Amino acid sequence: MKIDDIKRLAGLDENLSTVNTDTRAKEKASNIGPGDPSWYSTWSDKIKNYSSDSEVNNDKEEYKDQQEKKREAERERRLATVAKNREAEVQQAEEEKAAKRREEEAEKKQEREETAAEVEREKEEAKRKEEEIEKAKQDAEESGVEEDFYSEEEDDSIEEEELLRYFQAKHNEVIEARNANKRSI
Repeated sequence: MKIDDIKRLAGLDENLSTVNTDTRAKEKASNIGPGDPSWYSTWSDKIKNYSSDSEVNNDKEEYKDQQEKKREAERERRLATVAKNREAEVQQAEEEKAAKRREEEAEKKQEREETAAEVEREKEEAKRKEEEIEKAKQDAEESGVEEDFYSEEEDDSIEEEELLRYFQAKHNEVIEARNANKRSI
């Protein structure tokens, strides 16, 4: 609190010599002096009147109102700051969610692309195996083998090397059967 405000609230902004002069004139007119009971009441009345002066009380109320307004303004400023901070936190949380969502979408897209590439590789591998089987069938037909060594019911998970060994073994069996058949004739 400033000293000027304190003086104003205490009523010290008036010229005190004027108050004293008026009271001294009243003492002379009443012919009273210090020590008389009426002298004390003259000064105490002046003090009572002075302290209950409406101007001073109005100043006090005005000061209280100003202080209340300052407190209210400070409270509003703090609430606005808190609201602004909260809004910034919410905005940041939304941005983080959006970034996380974009990241998840990018991961899903990459997974889909990898899966599509894997499917294409598997299709190409299956196609290549079918071509090898067809070639082996044609070789078997050309060599005179009439057996159906390829069946649709067999498991397609046979490895490529196992499949080639199987066809070579069948081919060797066919050659041995021919040779045995020639000998018996």
